Amino acid sequence: MEKLKNAVEKKLGCPIEIKEIKKNNGYTYRGLVVHDGASIKPVIAVQGRRG
Repeated sequence: MEKLKNAVEKKLGCPIEIKEIKKNNGYTYRGLVVHDGASIKPVIAVQGRRG
């Protein structure tokens, strides 16, 4: 996950954060949050699991 984060940071040229996000349907996933200066931060879902 860290290697992917570093590769995306290098490609986009902005900070990326790894974050675990829990959805209201019980699904939890880890994603990459793109911090590009915008007020809305896109999240790229990478790994997920139920429960």
